[in-house]
Amino acid sequence: MTAQYREELTLDGDVYRMITEPLESYLNGHFNCKHDGIYPYILEYCTALWRGYIGVWLIEDDQLFLTNMEADPGFEENKILIQYRENDLRYVVDWRKTFFNSQQGNIKADWFSGVLKLEIGKSIQYHATQNDIYEKYMYIEIEKGHVKKKWTEDGQPINYDNLFN
Repeated sequence: MTAQYREELTLDGDVYRMITEPLESYLNGHFNCKHDGIYPYILEYCTALWRGYIGVWLIEDDQLFLTNMEADPGFEENKILIQYRENDLRYVVDWRKTFFNSQQGNIKADWFSGVLKLEIGKSIQYHATQNDIYEKYMYIEIEKGHVKKKWTEDGQPINYDNLFN
């Protein structure tokens, strides 16, 4: 499996790569983010971005906000592509209009409840997938877009010598 582009979260002026994808549950209620023969769905541009977008997030005043949706950085037009029917393609120029009723500014993620997982520090064990192990992880518990709790944990390398014993 190819390593995937991470979501991005700004917290207290620092930018983190986020493993969690809080937009998935929202979009799955409106579009099929993983094509399984059901239309409409968001097309991926490359194997490193199967979901077809990168969510850009902000935590401010203990609330989670979506600030932007970006396409694959390697795709020159930076447009999210939707397929409505077989052989029927269209570019979504304004993601705010398409997914959020033209709502402007930061969009409060009140649909999301769960735990955000952020990578901190350097990769201490490379896996050639999205499952690298990092020095630390920050966890942020969110309930309907509100921060409830934050904590950090050390990353734990996998000992492959004992994996199958």
